[in-house]
Amino acid sequence: MDGASKFVRGDAIAGIIITLVNVVGGFVIGVFSYEMDIAEAAEVFTKLTIGDGLVSQVPAFLISLAAGLLVTRSTQRSDLPVEFLTQILNNPRTLAVAGARILLVPAAFTVATTRDHWEVLLRARAIENQCFVVAANQIGEHEPGLRSGGRSMIVDPWGIVIAQATDQETVITADLDTARQDDIRRRLPALAGRRPGAYALREEHLA
Repeated sequence: MDGASKFVRGDAIAGIIITLVNVVGGFVIGVFSYEMDIAEAAEVFTKLTIGDGLVSQVPAFLISLAAGLLVTRSTQRSDLPVEFLTQILNNPRTLAVAGARILLVPAAFTVATTRDHWEVLLRARAIENQCFVVAANQIGEHEPGLRSGGRSMIVDPWGIVIAQATDQETVITADLDTARQDDIRRRLPALAGRRPGAYALREEHLA
């Protein structure tokens, strides 16, 4: 990986030089060979050259990203794929922003937390992410000496429970109306109206 990183650095420098040469060369060809005016030649060949340069740098970006991941976890005794997925899946908003429509929630809530918290948390998660939430909670006793409360449920993006299990082993089903989901997201653009820059930590706040 160290060798690959050094190669990436040289490849990036070469890519910048090649991009500059292509911009200048394309500008000259556009003006003198295709009889374009200066502004048109600059616009056309700059876009073409930069686009080609960005595409050619994708492999270098992936190698750099992989090197950074390995370096930052060199002292951690953990499974990288599992940790990577955990970081993504633990934040439902990440999935919603990426286009998810349904959030699956397998759980083992205790009887007490099922009674007091289960439905509230699921409905809140559905509303804040404007997604359907399909939540399966265990029922009965299981290791290590715990007892779960069941009440698996399906919640729509408006926070309405559209299916709920009884306090026994069973199967529940529901029709998921994606057209209604689109209408909710259009009338209440909570995802589209996000402004991460408004609540991002700035360097002066950390000083």
